[in-house]
Amino acid sequence: MAGPGGRERLFAEGVAHAKAGRHDRALALFEKVRRQRPDAAVLNAIAITLKAMGDPAGARAAYDRALALAPTNPDLLYNLAKLEMDNRRPAAAAALLRRALAIRAHPSYFRNLGVCCLDLEESRAAVDAFAAAARLTPKDPVPWSYVGAAWQQVGDLKQAEKAHAKALALQPDNPEILNNLGSTRLLQRRLDEAEAAFRRAIAVWPDYAEAHYGLAWTLLHQRHFTEGWAEWEWRLKRRRFAEPPATAPLWDGTPFKGTLLVHREIGFGDSINFARFLPRAAERCDKVVFACQPPLVELLAASLPGIEVVRDDRKLPAADRFAYVMSLPGFFVGCDDHMVAAPYLAPPPGRFTRVEGGGPRIGLCWSSTRKGLDPHRFLPAAMFAEAVVEGIDGARFFSLQKGLSEEEKAPVTRLAMDLEPHLADFADTAAAIAALDLVVTVDTAVAHLAGALGVPSLMMLHHGADWRWFDGDTCPWYAQARLFRQPAPGDWPPLLRQVRTALQGWLKNSPPLDGEGWSRKPRRRRGSPPTPTLPHEGGGGDEETTLPHAGGGGNTK
Repeated sequence: MAGPGGRERLFAEGVAHAKAGRHDRALALFEKVRRQRPDAAVLNAIAITLKAMGDPAGARAAYDRALALAPTNPDLLYNLAKLEMDNRRPAAAAALLRRALAIRAHPSYFRNLGVCCLDLEESRAAVDAFAAAARLTPKDPVPWSYVGAAWQQVGDLKQAEKAHAKALALQPDNPEILNNLGSTRLLQRRLDEAEAAFRRAIAVWPDYAEAHYGLAWTLLHQRHFTEGWAEWEWRLKRRRFAEPPATAPLWDGTPFKGTLLVHREIGFGDSINFARFLPRAAERCDKVVFACQPPLVELLAASLPGIEVVRDDRKLPAADRFAYVMSLPGFFVGCDDHMVAAPYLAPPPGRFTRVEGGGPRIGLCWSSTRKGLDPHRFLPAAMFAEAVVEGIDGARFFSLQKGLSEEEKAPVTRLAMDLEPHLADFADTAAAIAALDLVVTVDTAVAHLAGALGVPSLMMLHHGADWRWFDGDTCPWYAQARLFRQPAPGDWPPLLRQVRTALQGWLKNSPPLDGEGWSRKPRRRRGSPPTPTLPHEGGGGDEETTLPHAGGGGNTK
């Protein structure tokens, strides 16, 4: 058996091989050391190596054995937390990081805890974690930018702006900080300043996909379509682009012989919004297959004859070209007149709807189902009910809201029939909306569905709304929608007063509300913000901690 010196030599050789990417040789050496005497340091090294070799289960087992020997070693807790983050288990990772922080405060622990909190939709806790990291490293600009990103997620853009300013004061040409500032400026509707920040970031880092994506938002919002669509394609190179890889060469919009497979992107509303271009794509090839979210399949299949609609969670059919659905407008839209007019969807025949009774029938939706990650599109039910619904006579209200608890919905559902139990998929929701006279909604899938069905709507937009809503109180996607915008970030009350006034006017004069685009005549039937840069891969490049062979307590890199 090798003596202490030989054991340390084997361990050091293993570390050298691991750093050089020779993981097989490193693992063999670490195993020799473990067989001589297992301790936390060598088990930690084995875990790091197994993770690098693509064996997360083996890495976890090694970490568990290491922690059994050294349960209060903060670096082991941190490394296991990183593994949990890589495996998309933020709650488990956050618990481990809090255990590590109870033993030792370290900026890497706080930064990664902030990321976990954002993933858990605990945005305010993320602010606190990133701010703690910033206090521990006052000359490092990056934690301050993370603080700004977290404040943006909370919805406090003034605090986000202050944090980004602190970061830029420390490092004025950091492209990630400039991108984060641009994202905040975009939500503040300071478009010229947002564009300048994104362009500065790109000047420093020409291939920075996040900044190109932010620039696309600013350009498309201003209807600068030619450059905007080109920048829009950079989204495919973002770290956070979560769609499956293309299964065929990407389509460039030119005609070809063969099959085009179009894949959905992001949310339901995005699929609904851009499905309008599928028939136009079919004019340039032999066949179009659209792989979309399962709850949309029946509705789109019934509405788009000639388009094969399949589930995106099953094996995709073979194709000659591939496109993501949000790339389609770039092939067809050079100005507002090129947008396909609604209605272009219709509910399948025979769908049962609970929308019954006489009098004007009004649907209500006041929150995105991702309210923790997207607080800008969330209205407290009590605020919405009091400001818009209570005291309105001469109408029947129906709640189209999904994804909230019964308690969260109660202020509205005591005034409106709750349709959620009857809405199994979007074909059901479409049938319900088609039976309504008007929909009052925030920017969510319900807004897109009402528009695609040609049902009039009053749409409530936050101050930094998606580029697709442009400016003004109408938009070219949905002529029957009237848009209401916050006058300042987070300022809902003035908007809600305007919506109530419009609703009362619509009930008194319907149709029309304002003399243009408003009609309750039978509708023709046919037959969905750039995010700031945050740590990625579970920690913004922080590496696992290597424990000293002789006893643990190493320094976090």
